Order: sequence, then structure tokens, then C-alpha cells
Amino acid sequence: MSGPDDDEDAAGWDAIDAAFERLYPGQAPHHWGTDFAARVMLGGPEALDGLSAYRADEPVPHWHWVTYGLTELYDKDSEDADWSGWGYELTMRVPRDAELPAPWPIALLQQIANWAHHAKRLLQAGEAFDTGSPIAPDEEGCTLTGIGFLADPELPQIETPHGKVDFVSMVGLHPLEIAHWREHGAESLLERAGRPHASAFNALSRESFVPPG
Repeated sequence: MSGPDDDEDAAGWDAIDAAFERLYPGQAPHHWGTDFAARVMLGGPEALDGLSAYRADEPVPHWHWVTYGLTELYDKDSEDADWSGWGYELTMRVPRDAELPAPWPIALLQQIANWAHHAKRLLQAGEAFDTGSPIAPDEEGCTLTGIGFLADPELPQIETPHGKVDFVSMVGLHPLEIAHWREHGAESLLERAGRPHASAFNALSRESFVPPG
């Protein structure tokens, strides 16, 4: 189980786990918990309580990441009865080329989640932005300098005791792809790229799916 760090009732967390259990029955994911004292519920800056990575084999080997913390994991604190917290958690599919997940998605997902939480920004499918620098600065040869957001195709919206939750998938973008997405939209880029698996977008040193010129 990827559950919370203590025995506290965590109906929201359990609902996320249940959604992934349907995709990966019986699998114990790799899990990373954030510094407890730094979490926003204790007045700290850290929006996430943790992240998990599941081993996926189809249609290509990859890691399927998910965040815990942009929704209400424990108690219902917001006044919005329809949605849990911000109403979404982030996911990310990353090529699997080793027995253990590479650590760079942890820093990236934390960075985006923290920014969205503190900026009160609802990240939705179809959005994209330029980060201004490589999304994985410590990884040699990273060519991706932007992020796009898509609906996770295998994780439909779920109902939790604290409200609805969407799963928004992050994909890394090459500079040429950022420009294409902004001008023509996400669907046009996916079509131009030949609709590859989402993990293909997150191969850090790849070439652009949109040719120059």
C-alpha cells in the first residue's frame, strides 16, 4: 500500500489508491513521502503529502506517477461539496528503462504542485506553458522546456467521500511543440506526433515531434 504516513483516516487517499488498484491489481507502488513538518496542513510550503510510481507494461514499459495532496486526503476542509480540494491530482507517465524509477519526476511534480497550490491555479487538460528552462535540469541532455496537461486516458473522474477528483496527466514539451500547442491546440500536436503513448513525450533527450521550419 502507498498509504499515508500514519493511521489517520484517509478516505481521499484511499480513493486514489483504489483507482490505481483497478489499473495495477495487487501491485505495491514505489512511494515517496514528503517532509511531514513542511506540509501545508501544518503551515509549511509543501503541497503534497507524497507521490507514488506504478510499474506499467502496456502498451510500452513505463512508470505511472501520481501525486497525493492537491485533493483532500483526510478531512473535508473546503466549503465546496462537489469537489475534493483543488479537484485534481497530477499524473505522469515516464519511460521505464531501469528496475527503479528515476528520481527526477519527484522534483518536477512537487514543483508544479507547489506552484499550482500557492498560485491557486487550477490546471486543466489542454493547458501548456513554457518553463523557461529544462524540466529536469539535473539530467544531462534534457531538451524539454515546457509542460502540457492532458486528461489521463486510463483514469476517469472518481467520486470520493470529499468530492470529485480528476487525474491530469503531465507531458514534457520541446520548444517547437510549445509553440504548436499554443497556436493549434493539444489535439493538433497529438495528431502531428502520430498519437504516441504519453510516456514518449517524457523521454528527456528526445527530438521534437514538430519539425523546425
